[in-house]
Amino acid sequence: MSLKSDIDLLSRVPLFRGMNDEQLRLLAFGADKRQLARGHTLFTPGTRVSTAFVVSSGTIGLAVPNRQGNRRIEDAGPGSLLCELALISEHECSLTAVAVEDCEVLQVTRSLFSRLMEEFPQVAVVLDQRIRDNLNRMIGELSRIEQKFS
Repeated sequence: MSLKSDIDLLSRVPLFRGMNDEQLRLLAFGADKRQLARGHTLFTPGTRVSTAFVVSSGTIGLAVPNRQGNRRIEDAGPGSLLCELALISEHECSLTAVAVEDCEVLQVTRSLFSRLMEEFPQVAVVLDQRIRDNLNRMIGELSRIEQKFS
């Protein structure tokens, strides 16, 4: 993919939506591309990561561990952001992520994300609110699930 197509991809990621071209260019230029062959495991529960992954092509299957192994819960396609919390602190994965087909991901490191915040402090305020909204949504979903087990 070209720098322009990486910028277009990043502009579709909800967390980065609304950033201008200069801000997205910094992310795209600093992100590492990684090719994943079908069947490759990107991470498993307990993996500590300091990198978020943006799926640029292909599909990544996300699964939760259970007694029988793993139960696939979702597929992440182009524009999906995985390990979002790793952008702000070291993160321990709770899912297994496996390439369903040949894929490419962009790796956005915490240091790159910090550089974005330093160079464009106004972006930090918007992203902080989006991360808070995402956490609140996850907490709400967990609360609904908890009621099923109470």
